[in-house]
Amino acid sequence: MKTDPDVLSTDAPQCDRCGRCLSVCPVYSVSHVETDSPRGRTDLTSAVTSGELNPGPRFFEAVDRCLLCRSCAVACPKGVDTASNVLAARAEVSRPHGPGARLGEAAMDALIPHRSLMSACVRTAGVFSRLLPADKAGRRHFPEYLPQMLSGRGVPPITGRPLQKRLPSLVPRSPGSPNRGRAVFFTGCFYGLVDFGPGLAAVKMLCDNGFDVLIPPDQQCCGAPALFSGRLKSFKTVLRKNLRSLAAVEGPILTACPTCASVLRAHYPEIAARMGGPEAEQAKSLGPRVQEALTFLAGLSSLSLPGSTQIRSAAVHQPCHFVHAGGDPAAVADLMRKRGVELVMNGETACCGGGGVSSLKNPDLARELGSAAAGKIAASGAEVASAACPGCVLQIGSHLGKAGSNMPAIHPLEILCPIR
Repeated sequence: MKTDPDVLSTDAPQCDRCGRCLSVCPVYSVSHVETDSPRGRTDLTSAVTSGELNPGPRFFEAVDRCLLCRSCAVACPKGVDTASNVLAARAEVSRPHGPGARLGEAAMDALIPHRSLMSACVRTAGVFSRLLPADKAGRRHFPEYLPQMLSGRGVPPITGRPLQKRLPSLVPRSPGSPNRGRAVFFTGCFYGLVDFGPGLAAVKMLCDNGFDVLIPPDQQCCGAPALFSGRLKSFKTVLRKNLRSLAAVEGPILTACPTCASVLRAHYPEIAARMGGPEAEQAKSLGPRVQEALTFLAGLSSLSLPGSTQIRSAAVHQPCHFVHAGGDPAAVADLMRKRGVELVMNGETACCGGGGVSSLKNPDLARELGSAAAGKIAASGAEVASAACPGCVLQIGSHLGKAGSNMPAIHPLEILCPIR
């Protein structure tokens, strides 16, 4: 495996094989296969890097089954970052591809760097999604008779016009609110193009608490799908575009999606540093400015909560990228208490398996983890399930529906600031 200077090198020499990572890895908890563990993946990537092993089907399966949750990096006493090793392997090791995989990669390379094309595809998908069956809570899903990758998979509610078409690029602070300056809102793809609710709630809360909110019109996808699939060329294209959009504006950069936050905050500086040029310094300055909107709002010295909510209890699932990649899990509990919502559960569920591209490649694994998380939430007796990640909301909501529950799954921002 050649070492691309734009990708993190492997951490295999640091691993002392203590096995602590096995106790926290969601994939290993299901399969109990060593190569499905962070330790096993580290051994495999080390062997391929050194030339001891030629990559074959089992290597690619082990690399693809990693959910990139980063639980292992938190648990590891040596700080071995298996997720970075996996990302390097996905980007650098060439593999045989069937026509379906090649078509998927071509589609990703076409859509990720082009926001307008992605938006048009989402709107088209929204029309056809209305033809799909729905569960008791009205959640759409693919029919069960389709191939395993799609069978029963939940389909998000596509709510029409993108968020940036619903709001001006600069939303002024609410009348009578204190002047706290400017905040920049990064919509992300899901909350910018698919479901506007959490984004609209975030902007309203920021404006009610004294911020002029800038929504850069030329922002792109953060690039997570391309990065996590090893499509570095597409990722670097959106990295450059977003740096041009975000680096020139002042204020904290906030988002309702923890995956977007972790990519902007951590992966942009890491990969831009290896690219060199002006992007390296821009990304280095950008990283510390990025926060999840929930964490930022919880940290304000005084907080105004608009309107009221009818929700009295919630079961909160803490997304992996929120817990392990810089978010503050206590922020959700703090904000819910201020709203008067009882937390029946707060983070007691493990990874739900909704790891974006990984869940598509490993539907059996995603189904088992999602069913377990949804089962605990359904048994909690809460009015709603809540998670600060679009993938988790979709995954948990889908499995609640499969279990016959009509409990809705929503973003915490929609509890704090009901807008629909």
